[in-house]
Amino acid sequence: PQSVHPFADRPMSVADLQAFLGKVAKDEALRDQLHGATGLDAVISLAAQHGHSVDKAVVLRAHGQALASASDRSSAASTAGAPR
Repeated sequence: PQSVHPFADRPMSVADLQAFLGKVAKDEALRDQLHGATGLDAVISLAAQHGHSVDKAVVLRAHGQALASASDRSSAASTAGAPR
């Protein structure tokens, strides 16, 4: 029997997350709904309501990357203003 890679569906899930976030960026009402989401399941459900299939691992990874990126930008800004 042919085995299926356990993460075979992830590329589509990443693409779906990116497409959903693109919609969020353009739609203030959807953005408000996302900001009001009370947890990961609510975020995944909201994405599904708008035709996007994402899984928890993809959302958590993207959130972690966004936090790290924001932290990196904040550190760079602090360092840029520091006296030498």
